[in-house]
Amino acid sequence: MSLDEYLGAARRALAQAGGDGASVLLWNTRRERTQFKYGSIFAETLEESRTLFVRVQSGAREAVGSTTTPDDDSVRRLAENLMAGVEHGAAAAPLPGPQRYAEVEPFEVATALWAPGQRAAGVSAVLELAASAGLSAFGEYFTTVEETAVVNTAGVEVVGARSLAGLSVWAEGGGLASYGSGYARDAAQLNPIEIVETAIAKAMPLPYADPPRAGAYPAVLEPSATADLLAYLARDARVFSADERQGGLGLRLAPGEDAELVSLLEDPLSPDGLLSPFDAEGVARRAVPVVSRGKVGDLVHDMRTAAQAGVSSTGHAAHPAAALGATGPTPCSIFMEHGEGELEGMIAATGDGLLLSRLTGLTPVGRDGGLVSGVATGGVFRIQSGIVTHRLPDLPFVASVTALLAAVRSVSRERKLMMYGERRDLAVVAPAVRVSAFPVVAPPPAG
Repeated sequence: MSLDEYLGAARRALAQAGGDGASVLLWNTRRERTQFKYGSIFAETLEESRTLFVRVQSGAREAVGSTTTPDDDSVRRLAENLMAGVEHGAAAAPLPGPQRYAEVEPFEVATALWAPGQRAAGVSAVLELAASAGLSAFGEYFTTVEETAVVNTAGVEVVGARSLAGLSVWAEGGGLASYGSGYARDAAQLNPIEIVETAIAKAMPLPYADPPRAGAYPAVLEPSATADLLAYLARDARVFSADERQGGLGLRLAPGEDAELVSLLEDPLSPDGLLSPFDAEGVARRAVPVVSRGKVGDLVHDMRTAAQAGVSSTGHAAHPAAALGATGPTPCSIFMEHGEGELEGMIAATGDGLLLSRLTGLTPVGRDGGLVSGVATGGVFRIQSGIVTHRLPDLPFVASVTALLAAVRSVSRERKLMMYGERRDLAVVAPAVRVSAFPVVAPPPAG
């Protein structure tokens, strides 16, 4: 289907929705993946789906449903079922009216046409280079295209497409794995050699050392580790979202904490991030300064939370594929302001401490969410006298998010794009940071 045909299909579905008001989102996705491990490709998959999400309103209530067979009869039955149960639905959120959208182009034809053989060629280069370094590589090379049309009875009509290619590589040797990744809207701009060389460099032939004792250590977080922390704040902790259901977690600094080196901008329209002109409600997206010099700034809104706050939506309604029904406003393209540092200089300034590549498994500790637990992995190193001297096993940690931000002592000029979520719909562009204290906990006993 062309985008015009897509919009026409959404219009026909809207005509059948009924109720006092209605909104339709027609979403098509095609994802191709080449997965590899043990020196060869082990899976080549194609996932393609088309889903129609319908929201109908009657009086002060609304109901939401979906169908993966968006023909006229299926849409009619879905609408009838929704209308039958709408009185038991959620309170109706306002429908947005006509919008003016930024003229951006998040779709690249080359990615849509990228063939399995082209991905296989990139994977072969990755495997060969890793093998020449005495390492085993595993990971995934994917290309994705999404098409979305949103129409409603208040006058919204918008259609668009986006593309993304990504390669993630783990290079394993001596029982420890190191990480490299890259993402691009144009698959031709992805550089598999550069990505695997990053992973190989982290698997450098250094002597192994036992994990450090539990305690707080000076540390350098590479851009990918910084991005992991920011992705947790954006999606799991929801600290940038105006949503009364988020549980009250915020960036409230304790007495004596000052995170003035941390500024974050949610910018969906930057070509360096997600580049998304409209949200799942058809609202035009806009940039939001969510943190300024360590202090919470504005919050992202969808139509529901904007109405509650008496402001305009910022265009951050969550995609209904994340969870059926309204899930609250969601950031999609977080940028941390860069500094003037260089990674080598930050390592030298650390003295004795740690160099960390990824922070995975981030989970809130306790009901207030002030603490987060996780594992430093993907390349963990000891720094001694400002020089990287040893490789370390993965390190578990429990940290206060605000204390980590307040502990930032320098920020790098270089930044890296990381993508998160099942749909890769959260972009985080982050620098490396040097922190004065990173709290490592004792590893669990063996066995």
